[in-house]
Amino acid sequence: MTARQRTSRQAGGFSLVELMIAMVLGLLLIGGSITIFSANVRSAELGQAVANLQSGARFALDTISSDLRSAGYRGCAAPDTSVLSIAVTGAPDGLFGDDIMSGSVIGSAGWEPAAPDGYVPLSASGGTTPAGTPIVGTHALVVQYAAAPGVALSASMSTRSSNLDLDGSDSALLADDFALVSDCESAEVFKISTLGGSAAAQSVDPTERLGKRYLRRPDFPDSTRVYPLVGAIYYVGDTGRENAAGDDIHALYLQSLPFDVAANPPIELLEGVDQLQLRFGVTDELDGSVVLHAPDSAALVRNDVDVVKVGLLMSSVDPLLDSALTRVFELAGSSVGPRTLTTPAATPAYTG
Repeated sequence: MTARQRTSRQAGGFSLVELMIAMVLGLLLIGGSITIFSANVRSAELGQAVANLQSGARFALDTISSDLRSAGYRGCAAPDTSVLSIAVTGAPDGLFGDDIMSGSVIGSAGWEPAAPDGYVPLSASGGTTPAGTPIVGTHALVVQYAAAPGVALSASMSTRSSNLDLDGSDSALLADDFALVSDCESAEVFKISTLGGSAAAQSVDPTERLGKRYLRRPDFPDSTRVYPLVGAIYYVGDTGRENAAGDDIHALYLQSLPFDVAANPPIELLEGVDQLQLRFGVTDELDGSVVLHAPDSAALVRNDVDVVKVGLLMSSVDPLLDSALTRVFELAGSSVGPRTLTTPAATPAYTG
C-alpha cells in the first residue's frame, strides 16, 4: 500500500447526509429536553402557587375563626345572666351589642344591613380608588369581643370615678381606645382617657364615671378584670395594584376599632383573596336542625346565631393558566363564577 493510499484512508469522515441526520436527531433531542424542562418549570410554578394559596387560606381562616370563637366574650360575666352597660356618651350604635357578630352584603348602593355605626367605607372618588375600597358583590364580617386574658384589679375602686388599678399591664390597652371591665355579675364598656402606673401596676382612667364601683373580691381576687375591646370588620377590598395582565389585585382587609378609616385606616391582611361569602346558622328549636341565612336575610336574628359558615376564594396574583377560568365555585351557599362584561356588579364573581 502506498503512502498516498494510507493518508487517504486516515482522512476519511462523515458525509454531508450523515451530518444532516445527526443534526436533526440532535435538534429533536434538544427540543424534547426543552419541552420536558418547560413542563417541569410550569408544574413547579403551579405547585408553588397552590401551596401559597393554601398557606394564605389557612392564615385567613385561622384568623377569622379565632375571632368568631371569641365573639361576645365578656370575661366571667355570662351573657345570659349578667348585665352589660356602656359608659360612653354617644357610643356608636351596636358597640358590643348587635355587632358582636354580624355581616353585611356589599352592594352598589351601600351595605345591607348597614355598616357598623361610625364606619364609613372607603369609596371611589372620580377616577381614583383608594386602597382598601370594598368590592361590590362580596360580604363583610363584623366581630366584637373582649380580648383575653385581661388584667385583674389590684385594688377596689374607691368611687365610680376612680381609676382602675391593675395587677400588671396589657400593651393592648391604649388611650382613646375602648375597653371592658367585668366582675362576673356585670360588664361595662368604657373608653380609656389616660394610662398611668408601670408595667407591674398599670392604672386605667375611664373618660366617664362608670355605672358601678368595681371591687377586688377577697374570695376570688382575679374575677374582676379589665380587657381591651376588639372590634373587627373583615372584607375584600381593592388594593389599587394590578398584575402583569392588567387585572385588579384584591385582598382581605381588616378594619379595627375605632371604625374611623381616616384616623385608623384598614390593614391589608392577605392579597389574592377574590371573594368572601358568609352564611349565618340558627338552630331550629323544634328539630335541632341548623338553618343558614344570608347576611341580608330578613329572617336572620343576629342574637340567635349559632354557626357561621365562611367561604373564601383565593387566586394567584398573576395568571398561570393558558386560558381564562370558567369554573363556578360554591362558597358558603353562594355560586361564584367568572365576572364578564354582562355580570351585574352585585353578583358574587371573580376575575376570570
